[in-house]
Amino acid sequence: MSSKENNVAYLLSYNPSTGILSVEDILPGHMLNEQRDAEPQLPKRRLLGTSRSINPRMGTDGVKPSQALFFRLPSELRLMVYIHLLGRCTPPEPAYDVHVSGRHQLTLDMLLVNRQIYTEARLIPFRYNSFEFAKWNGTGLLFCQSFLRRLQDWQRKNVRSMNLDIPGTMLTSEASSGRWLDLCGELGCSENKGEGLAKLRLTISGCIMKCGQDTFNIKATWIARGLLQLSSLQSLEIIVNATGIDRGLLTMFADDLQHRLKEVKIVVKVGDRGRTSTVYLSVLC
Repeated sequence: MSSKENNVAYLLSYNPSTGILSVEDILPGHMLNEQRDAEPQLPKRRLLGTSRSINPRMGTDGVKPSQALFFRLPSELRLMVYIHLLGRCTPPEPAYDVHVSGRHQLTLDMLLVNRQIYTEARLIPFRYNSFEFAKWNGTGLLFCQSFLRRLQDWQRKNVRSMNLDIPGTMLTSEASSGRWLDLCGELGCSENKGEGLAKLRLTISGCIMKCGQDTFNIKATWIARGLLQLSSLQSLEIIVNATGIDRGLLTMFADDLQHRLKEVKIVVKVGDRGRTSTVYLSVLC
């Protein structure tokens, strides 16, 4: 793949035996030109991409997208490039063994290069990123709903990972639990495999009455009509940041939850003074 930024050319190679896509050389443009004219020449590898300028809407000037060398790569390799540029994390069960480095600025402008890239990569930002909503006084749930309702249906269905901080009272109160139930309905109802929320990290904080007897009950409304409706869920982490919670109750709750969500990896933790300790960790065969 070549780039004109800072007058630098990138030479990539793929090793089929190890499945690794790597940068072989990074050469300033003037050095690349000098080596082209000199002996010996550069290794006879194809330079991915095109040296022509890119029109953000029409693709490469004078070159059809299907003719650009990048599109001659196998779709698996193009997917790796898209994930590296558009994703920050991998889903619970990625289609390919792809390692994505830590936080970096997403380059969403690449979706405007041409129609083929948009078609192939438009789901990557939703599937390979974790969306975090952690606000004060329960506003995280409000902002989460506001965000989801701004998305198109196909975008919302492909949100795969989410971190949500919510006060315990919003789960059990009849006046406010409706928001949680609506959220579960928006994220969990999907007929197609590979769609719907797959990974949820739920932090329950604030005041929890009766040592959690009403909250951590498999028959509670927020569980029976909410959490259990997330049929696409693969991984669930519940962190309880509240004092006076009976850990034995949490263990029984996690066991009951695991019995209902047999294929879901469940972790339940308790937070204390900024530290968390695990009280339940499922082991799936």
